[in-house]
Amino acid sequence: MVKEREIVTLDAPIREEVQAILEAHGLPCADLSISDGFANLVVMTTDHVIRLNEGRFPDAFAHETTVLNHLPREIPHPVAVACGKRKSVGEFLIVERLAGENLDHAWPRLSVTNRGRVVRELGRILLSLHELPVAGWMRNSWVSAALMTGKWRDAYHAPPEHFPHLIASAAVERPDLRRLLHSVSDFMTARLHAFDDNEPNIFVHTDLHFRNVIVDAGHVTSLIDFEGSRLGQRDIELDMLLRSIAPDDGGAASRYPGTIATLRFAYPELFSHPSLVTRLEVYEALWHLVQLHHWRAGHTWTSDPAGPLMLLTTGAFRERVAMMLDEGIAP
Repeated sequence: MVKEREIVTLDAPIREEVQAILEAHGLPCADLSISDGFANLVVMTTDHVIRLNEGRFPDAFAHETTVLNHLPREIPHPVAVACGKRKSVGEFLIVERLAGENLDHAWPRLSVTNRGRVVRELGRILLSLHELPVAGWMRNSWVSAALMTGKWRDAYHAPPEHFPHLIASAAVERPDLRRLLHSVSDFMTARLHAFDDNEPNIFVHTDLHFRNVIVDAGHVTSLIDFEGSRLGQRDIELDMLLRSIAPDDGGAASRYPGTIATLRFAYPELFSHPSLVTRLEVYEALWHLVQLHHWRAGHTWTSDPAGPLMLLTTGAFRERVAMMLDEGIAP
């Protein structure tokens, strides 16, 4: 998701709103603290996590609540306590606060043994998620709404065949990139064949990165943030994961050595598509085409998405991803 704000203090209006929400549900409202979030504002108490959105993605938390209420026990997840509409705009979601911390924060302190175990557990959890029988509760209304209404700035993980709409919309936002976008259009057209096998959709998280994996005592205790979950292709999970662990210098995933090899050992089917690298190129392009709608000069939450798009058209991204996928031998 787009990082839209950096809030380091809990201002009075938000504090009062969160306290009122908690009191309305009979929950303690003392010891409120702010936590880091991206598209959402996250407030914590000793026992609960309260997330607030501004309605950009319609019914996102309602969808997440439904998902959390349907997930089986073998897929560790927080319990949804309450969900509803804010008095101003948007939604709130209250979930239980779990012991531990996100894997991104915990990783530097984990032993090599614990790192390997955590990634293997993550692979098994993902496999369980992807093996769930397809059901109506998996369909995500805000994703469908973005596609139907042409709100391309919110069409994260759009099906690849929608790329011409994203190109046209991005060209309006960034007229300075028309030549690059023309190259990206040709690039995408030449790669759509990688999706011709009509692989059936399964339930996917879509926002898989280490900040959405909670660990405690060297074990995975929860996957969190299911608001973007939906029916899709299993290898789309690698899109966000690879992007989040790749360092800025474009080399191998030096901060997370062995992660990809270990995940492949635990869940080989995730890497099994014969055109995997080509599909990852397409996912990467789709992601940054959406980001072009949001980035402006002076923003610090990410670099100009034009850069990654250029790396795609030059082949540099393909080379880097191939290296990441080939790194190491699973312990």
